[in-house]
Amino acid sequence: MRTLVVAVLCYAALSGCARGSGSAGGSNILPGKIEPSTGPYVSVAVDNHFHDVHAQDDITFDRSRPFVVRNEGSNLHNVTIVETGFSRDLRTGRSVEIMLEPGTYHLVCKYHSDQKMTGRFTIE
Repeated sequence: MRTLVVAVLCYAALSGCARGSGSAGGSNILPGKIEPSTGPYVSVAVDNHFHDVHAQDDITFDRSRPFVVRNEGSNLHNVTIVETGFSRDLRTGRSVEIMLEPGTYHLVCKYHSDQKMTGRFTIE
Protein backbone atom coordinates (compact mmCIF):
# COMPACT_ATOMS: atom_id res chain seq x y z
CA MET A 1 0.00 0.00 0.00
CA ARG A 2 2.83 2.40 0.84
CA THR A 3 4.38 1.82 -2.60
CA LEU A 4 1.08 2.69 -4.28
CA VAL A 5 0.77 5.93 -2.30
CA VAL A 6 4.36 6.91 -3.15
CA ALA A 7 3.76 6.13 -6.84
CA VAL A 8 0.59 8.25 -6.92
CA LEU A 9 2.33 11.16 -5.19
CA CYS A 10 5.30 10.96 -7.58
CA TYR A 11 2.97 10.93 -10.60
CA ALA A 12 1.03 13.93 -9.26
CA ALA A 13 4.24 15.85 -8.63
CA LEU A 14 5.65 15.11 -12.07
CA SER A 15 2.39 15.96 -13.84
CA GLY A 16 2.45 19.63 -12.90
CA CYS A 17 6.11 20.60 -12.53
CA ALA A 18 7.31 21.92 -15.87
CA ARG A 19 6.57 25.19 -17.60
CA GLY A 20 7.35 26.27 -21.16
CA SER A 21 6.66 28.98 -23.70
CA GLY A 22 5.79 28.95 -27.37
CA SER A 23 5.83 31.25 -30.37
CA ALA A 24 2.10 31.02 -31.23
CA GLY A 25 0.84 33.03 -28.27
CA GLY A 26 1.36 31.77 -24.75
CA SER A 27 1.81 28.13 -23.90
CA ASN A 28 2.34 26.19 -20.72
CA ILE A 29 2.48 22.69 -19.38
CA LEU A 30 -0.84 21.60 -17.89
CA PRO A 31 -1.34 19.04 -15.14
CA GLY A 32 -4.13 16.46 -14.94
CA LYS A 33 -7.23 15.77 -16.98
CA ILE A 34 -9.41 18.56 -18.36
CA GLU A 35 -13.17 18.33 -18.92
CA PRO A 36 -13.74 17.99 -22.69
CA SER A 37 -16.68 20.45 -22.78
CA THR A 38 -15.19 23.21 -20.63
CA GLY A 39 -11.79 24.83 -20.50
CA PRO A 40 -9.20 24.10 -23.20
CA TYR A 41 -9.90 21.85 -26.18
CA VAL A 42 -7.58 18.89 -25.57
CA SER A 43 -6.10 16.51 -28.12
CA VAL A 44 -4.12 13.56 -26.78
CA ALA A 45 -1.05 12.35 -28.70
CA VAL A 46 -0.65 8.59 -28.29
CA ASP A 47 0.26 5.67 -30.57
CA ASN A 48 1.40 8.07 -33.32
CA HIS A 49 -2.08 9.57 -33.54
CA PHE A 50 -3.76 12.81 -32.43
CA HIS A 51 -7.01 11.85 -30.69
CA ASP A 52 -9.96 14.23 -31.23
CA VAL A 53 -8.24 16.08 -34.10
CA HIS A 54 -8.11 14.32 -37.47
CA ALA A 55 -7.37 15.51 -40.97
CA GLN A 56 -10.76 14.30 -42.26
CA ASP A 57 -12.92 15.68 -39.41
CA ASP A 58 -14.40 19.14 -39.11
CA ILE A 59 -13.38 19.98 -35.52
CA THR A 60 -14.57 23.46 -34.56
CA PHE A 61 -14.36 25.19 -31.20
CA ASP A 62 -14.64 28.70 -29.80
CA ARG A 63 -11.56 30.92 -29.54
CA SER A 64 -12.21 31.32 -25.80
CA ARG A 65 -10.93 27.74 -25.42
CA PRO A 66 -7.17 27.35 -25.76
CA PHE A 67 -5.94 24.42 -27.85
CA VAL A 68 -3.97 21.82 -25.86
CA VAL A 69 -2.02 18.78 -27.02
CA ARG A 70 -0.98 16.30 -24.33
CA ASN A 71 1.45 13.40 -24.96
CA GLU A 72 0.11 10.36 -23.14
CA GLY A 73 1.99 7.88 -25.31
CA SER A 74 5.42 6.35 -24.89
CA ASN A 75 6.96 8.03 -27.97
CA LEU A 76 8.37 11.52 -28.36
CA HIS A 77 5.87 13.57 -30.38
CA ASN A 78 5.91 16.99 -31.97
CA VAL A 79 3.21 19.62 -32.32
CA THR A 80 3.58 21.77 -35.41
CA ILE A 81 0.85 24.25 -36.37
CA VAL A 82 1.65 24.71 -40.05
CA GLU A 83 -0.01 28.11 -40.52
CA THR A 84 1.82 29.75 -37.60
CA GLY A 85 5.24 28.10 -37.71
CA PHE A 86 4.75 26.97 -34.09
CA SER A 87 6.66 23.75 -33.41
CA ARG A 88 7.26 22.05 -30.07
CA ASP A 89 8.50 18.59 -29.13
CA LEU A 90 6.48 16.86 -26.41
CA ARG A 91 8.03 14.19 -24.25
CA THR A 92 5.76 11.64 -22.58
CA GLY A 93 3.59 13.25 -19.90
CA ARG A 94 4.00 16.79 -21.25
CA SER A 95 1.33 19.15 -22.63
CA VAL A 96 1.37 22.40 -24.52
CA GLU A 97 -1.42 25.00 -24.50
CA ILE A 98 -1.62 27.26 -27.54
CA MET A 99 -3.78 30.37 -27.96
CA LEU A 100 -4.71 30.93 -31.60
CA GLU A 101 -6.75 33.49 -33.51
CA PRO A 102 -9.87 32.37 -35.41
CA GLY A 103 -9.05 30.38 -38.52
CA THR A 104 -8.41 26.88 -39.81
CA TYR A 105 -5.18 25.19 -38.78
CA HIS A 106 -3.27 22.05 -39.72
CA LEU A 107 -1.56 20.05 -37.00
CA VAL A 108 1.41 17.77 -37.74
CA CYS A 109 3.78 15.61 -35.72
CA LYS A 110 7.05 15.98 -37.63
CA TYR A 111 8.22 12.58 -36.34
CA HIS A 112 5.14 10.63 -37.43
CA SER A 113 3.59 12.54 -40.34
CA ASP A 114 4.37 9.57 -42.59
CA GLN A 115 2.01 7.56 -40.34
CA LYS A 116 -0.66 10.23 -40.87
CA MET A 117 -0.24 11.86 -37.45
CA THR A 118 -1.90 15.00 -38.75
CA GLY A 119 -5.06 16.92 -38.02
CA ARG A 120 -7.16 19.91 -38.96
CA PHE A 121 -9.28 22.14 -36.75
CA THR A 122 -11.10 25.46 -36.93
CA ILE A 123 -11.35 28.13 -34.28
CA GLU A 124 -14.41 30.38 -34.52
